[in-house]
Amino acid sequence: MKMRTSISEIKTFRECQRKWYFSGRNGMYLRPFDIAPAFKTGSAFHDALEAMYKQEHYDLDSIIEKHKVDEDEHDMLKFQVKKYEENVIKHDLKTMNIIAPELSYNIELANGVILFGFIDVVYEEKKTGDIGILEHKFVRNFRSDVYNHLDEQIKAYELALREIYGQCDAGVNLNQVRKLKTKFDHAREAYKQTDEQLLHFYEELLDVTDHMQLLSENGVVDHPATPHWMGCSFCEYRSLCLKMNQEGTNDTTIITGKDIKDAGLAKRNLK
Repeated sequence: MKMRTSISEIKTFRECQRKWYFSGRNGMYLRPFDIAPAFKTGSAFHDALEAMYKQEHYDLDSIIEKHKVDEDEHDMLKFQVKKYEENVIKHDLKTMNIIAPELSYNIELANGVILFGFIDVVYEEKKTGDIGILEHKFVRNFRSDVYNHLDEQIKAYELALREIYGQCDAGVNLNQVRKLKTKFDHAREAYKQTDEQLLHFYEELLDVTDHMQLLSENGVVDHPATPHWMGCSFCEYRSLCLKMNQEGTNDTTIITGKDIKDAGLAKRNLK
């Protein structure tokens, strides 16, 4: 069976191979029982925007209940969704043909690995016919331009769109809204790769996924990235990693079901 992976999993692999093995679908695929509050709020915001771009009716209260958004985030979320309706969506629908909200993609790399993911909105500019992407981000603070230029996710989206539609001339537009209670702060910036940049990114994908395939087959992972007090202290898998260190091994088979339960983790269903 061909290995399937995502850019999120690849990022985790580069950050720390043990964390990747514990969390990735090509390893143990363990997840915490409790979902982080920021993730719940972000998912609710994405659902509301998905309905807007599909031009479908939606009930924000039902979305909030579905994602179990923390109560102290309700007013802020409702305010930002309302302001997005008033300030952004009408202009977008006037200037864009929405081709595919929530487009799923599967790209087979040259080494046989399937790279998969979801794109928030694929659109065509009405004036030029150029095809592009909107990637929604609900953030406390806008991401830095340097980070966005380096972000593998943005590059993967363009790679996918070129594969599916043959072009991504309008680029990947990072569609950011800040999580503010009384002010609407929205930013949109386009990022586009040259052919040379995208080829370099593709070659990097082949290198890293070759390594991932090797480690996923035997369950023996290399040493973690250089430990950082903050990263390791707040990592969901710290107790599992600590046990491996105390046992003096990189073999993940020493992790038991009790270890997983005690860490507040559960194995995700991959169906």
